[in-house]
Amino acid sequence: MSARDLTQHAEWEASGGPEAARAALLEAVARRGGTVVSQTDRRLEARFGSRLAARLGGVILPWSRRRLPVRVRLELEDVGAGRVRVRATADEDPGWNAVSLQNRVDPYQRAMAEAVEDLRRATAPAAG
Repeated sequence: MSARDLTQHAEWEASGGPEAARAALLEAVARRGGTVVSQTDRRLEARFGSRLAARLGGVILPWSRRRLPVRVRLELEDVGAGRVRVRATADEDPGWNAVSLQNRVDPYQRAMAEAVEDLRRATAPAAG
């Protein structure tokens, strides 16, 4: 199973412009317990979860399933009129692992979807 199989993409528009969206995303990352690993005015990369928890408990134990390591990359594009388009790419971030990811696809897909949805909600999507 390749890492490409464990990637999700999302795109949405939000009101408030790039600066407001970036501030909301940074706050959401912190609230979720994530770490910002790089950022510019229009890009942001954050990591969530714990590689150690995933190695120790895998996808079987509930406490480790809630902490699967996920990386989310976000791009902000000003589309005018106080609106911003947010593009998100999320993928698994387990680091080195001697065990196949085959049995981890569903839990990782859920973890990625939850992270992206939390970030999407934080930007107060514009009606539309």
